[in-house]
Amino acid sequence: MAERYGGDHVDFRNGTFHGPVVGVQHVYGSGMAPERSPLGIPLGDLSDHHALQFEVHEALDTGSGEDSSPLPPYLYRPRVDDRLRAAVSGASRTSRMVMVVGRSSTGKTRACWEALHAALPPDWRMWHPLTPDRPGAVVEALREGRVRPHTAIWLNEAQMYLRPGERGGVAEALQELLADPARGPVLVLGSLWPQYWAELTGNRRSPVGTLLEKAEDIRMPDAFTGDELRANEDLVASDLRLRRAAAYASERRLTQTLAGAPELLRRYEHASPAARAVLEAAMDAHRLGDVYLPLPRGFLREAAMGYLSNEDRAALDKGWFDTVAAELGEPLDGIPGPLTRARKRPYQEDPSYELADYLKQHGRETRGWICPPASLWEAACSENLYIPGKETFARAAQDRLRYAHAEALHRAQNDPAGLVQASALRLRAGDRSEAEQLAADAAVQGRTAALWELARTELDGDRTAARRAYLRVAELDDPSKLADEAATRNTGEERAQLIDLLGENGGVGALLHCADRLKRRGDWDNVRRCYGYVAASGDRLARDTEWERAQWEDQQRRACEAASMGDTAELKHLLEQRFDTGCPDAFLELAREAVASGAATVLTRWISPVWNPNAREARGTPVGSGILDVAAESGDNAFLDDVALQLTRQEEWEQAVRFALRALAEGGGVTGGPRVVMAVERLVLAGRIDEAERVCRQGGGELAAWLVRIHLRRGDWDRAEEEVFARTSERGAATLEKEGAARILIRRRQRMGERAEAERLLRSLAGTDAGSVPASHELARMLYRDGRTAEAVPLLTPDLGSPDVHTWMSRVLLRDDGTERVARCLAAESDGDDLGRVFVLLFTTGWFAELAGDPQRSATIHRYAFGLGEEAAAAGLEELVCGAPPEGDGTRGGIDAETADVLREMGRLAELAGEDERALRLYQRLSGHGYPVPDVPMGDVLPAYHPCDAMEEELLGKRRAELTPEESERVRQAEGEDTDAVRLAGTLVWAGVLFYENGRPGNAEVLLDRALRLGGPRAVPHLARARLAPPRDLPGPHPPIP
Repeated sequence: MAERYGGDHVDFRNGTFHGPVVGVQHVYGSGMAPERSPLGIPLGDLSDHHALQFEVHEALDTGSGEDSSPLPPYLYRPRVDDRLRAAVSGASRTSRMVMVVGRSSTGKTRACWEALHAALPPDWRMWHPLTPDRPGAVVEALREGRVRPHTAIWLNEAQMYLRPGERGGVAEALQELLADPARGPVLVLGSLWPQYWAELTGNRRSPVGTLLEKAEDIRMPDAFTGDELRANEDLVASDLRLRRAAAYASERRLTQTLAGAPELLRRYEHASPAARAVLEAAMDAHRLGDVYLPLPRGFLREAAMGYLSNEDRAALDKGWFDTVAAELGEPLDGIPGPLTRARKRPYQEDPSYELADYLKQHGRETRGWICPPASLWEAACSENLYIPGKETFARAAQDRLRYAHAEALHRAQNDPAGLVQASALRLRAGDRSEAEQLAADAAVQGRTAALWELARTELDGDRTAARRAYLRVAELDDPSKLADEAATRNTGEERAQLIDLLGENGGVGALLHCADRLKRRGDWDNVRRCYGYVAASGDRLARDTEWERAQWEDQQRRACEAASMGDTAELKHLLEQRFDTGCPDAFLELAREAVASGAATVLTRWISPVWNPNAREARGTPVGSGILDVAAESGDNAFLDDVALQLTRQEEWEQAVRFALRALAEGGGVTGGPRVVMAVERLVLAGRIDEAERVCRQGGGELAAWLVRIHLRRGDWDRAEEEVFARTSERGAATLEKEGAARILIRRRQRMGERAEAERLLRSLAGTDAGSVPASHELARMLYRDGRTAEAVPLLTPDLGSPDVHTWMSRVLLRDDGTERVARCLAAESDGDDLGRVFVLLFTTGWFAELAGDPQRSATIHRYAFGLGEEAAAAGLEELVCGAPPEGDGTRGGIDAETADVLREMGRLAELAGEDERALRLYQRLSGHGYPVPDVPMGDVLPAYHPCDAMEEELLGKRRAELTPEESERVRQAEGEDTDAVRLAGTLVWAGVLFYENGRPGNAEVLLDRALRLGGPRAVPHLARARLAPPRDLPGPHPPIP
């Protein structure tokens, strides 16, 4: 017979349909057993009047009577609708899943509704699973095969079906449906808010993540674009609802305005205290409990009380809630209220209320950091909420440290999973007795996880309670699990306790199973313990373990012997085997044998993050912490240093310092090294100054400089100075290297303007040899910068033979402000020992000033040089060389070393001035008396060889092509020989570079070309750059030489 069809989603109880009639179906008597009808309604039978049943938002009511359709005209958006309709249309060929992702009230559901009608034939069926509950409806229908081909499954608000807290199996059932061609084609069409999409796709390995990864997701924008509104102008003008929405919408958010979002927000913000309390209680319930069913009246009434002030609560009357609910449910301007009364279900006694979608989302966005009052948690415990809601409420309370409420909510779940969580909370609170009772209640209902955890925890404390818990769990669960538990404990003592418990109460099979697992871990003492209980039981399966233990030890011995001879393959294999079995004792025992065998390097695999990305996180495990202690026992300096490097890369500075110091100690004493210095730097940056100081006091070298830095950071100048002088006294020298302790202290004084203190320190250190830069040199430079030339020059005059001092004095002489006073001081301070060096310095510097086009400066310098009488002395020396050599112990061929130095420099100057005959005559006399032809001090400070670039190579090739065969042969010989020509070419290169750097490329080219002809290969790149420089007139003004 024909009956009214109440729809697939409406309860049919006591002969009554609880919903609108949208079709006709046949109802058969109990004596007939027809095939069950397919689910869903043909698309051709659905009109806009049915859209609200599929949860399309109701648009605002204008009250004008012009709204003949429940839905306003659809405003087409090509950027979304084209893609959505193409995806839906593809379901006609093959099964697929399409998910529309967007915020609340952006038009997701309406777009899906329109796409179904536009892209699928009218004979396709549309099914919206709702009863008995949404997830259950899907799982049950798919299991029974009631979803036929050509069906669109409508999963609006898909998080209600797919979230982990809901009934399981939906994702798996949908995957099976979509993967089975025989059951298709079908379309799974759903919608999600962005935060739910992110949550559900976060774990791609989960069933839900796998399902959604295969789905086509289409993003719904929050607003229309200007072009989209202009394209729909005629439709907007044709409907009063759209006209009002366009007029009132902000930022072109028409769909939100149609769904009443601005009005809902206004009503919430301007609500009375009682109404606002009810709305906020509902927002928090949906936010924290993820409750998607309507909220019961009793829950809202009790929860809202905590959101009111004492004064507002006192003003409430007996029927306040019903008054507020009626106020919030009243539509305004055709827009439904923020809290509407839901249709009453048959099993509900009190009415329930539904919060507007827009306010649900608004609550999540604005109240995320607000912890609700106790009334919300208490109401959740007392009311008959949907069970997953209580579980989520409990997790939310626990996350917010509301442990008492969380425990009450876990208990109220009436589920063994809730009892497990409640037991964990009682154990955390220290109430072991109640925790054990709750765990036991959960175990009786099939969940033994809490009892296992309780037993493991109590094993470290109350052994009697642990024994009681293990016995109970073994009684309720498989005894072999107790054997597995015994085999996996970290320490041998814990394993022994569980084996004793197993031997007293377990079977032979469990003991043998435990023994087999312990063998693989190398715990032979507990293997014997297991077999002892087996033998005591009279079982003949007890095995002789001594032979197996001997085999185990022999294998380890042979592996260590091979490793000591360089073959570590077997040892590595055994270590990996011990590590994989999860037995720290056996692994660390073998590691110690590896260190004793001199094969400590095999342990790097478990320390280095290259081999073990989780090495740092594993430090808290027995293996992770023990492996460092074992490695530290090694006496291999290189291995210890490598471990320090690996720990430094992992930023484990304390351990890095420990191994670096060990490495340095094994290497013959702690003097500072790159690993230690790096670790000290990091300790200082981390603010751990005391630890850094302790490390620095154990070493020297760069650590001494860091110790001075630490004192200065604390503002302790006296201790910093004491440290500098202590180090100087220990080594007999004050170091002023770039990063040396003394230099750090002095420069810090200078930067703070304490030049007198800096001078005092330098004078205290000036009497010692001072590493790469003597303290006297640093003092002289500082005095010169202060204008105290007369004090500075005497400090440097004895060291004019030093290339650094010679070069520095030359540059000072060539400065505008230094020529006169420096030259005067040099002339005044020179004596018999320094006379030759001072003359060479003044003469060469004056000659360079003349070449640079500064004759006045040249004349000033030469005046002081000749004023020393060196010109006459030079002539006398030359005559002395030509004559018979006098007798003397300190001479070689009649010329002492000082005289030879002067003649040597005069010959060089003659070369440089182009007087080759005079230079040759001087060098021949000098060589005839047994002295080699030397190099000038400037040769030591020539620029390093600079590789030619492509342009320079081309120029060099052209220049070599211009050389005569004799010149080419001379260059070739000079490049590989240390000849006089090479030394002279070096001086010309230095002079040429000096001209080039001061803007005189023409002068530079002349000197560099001559150097190249003399066989100076270092002239090549500089000559190339001089020829590439823009031409300038010679001579002319030029910048001062630095």
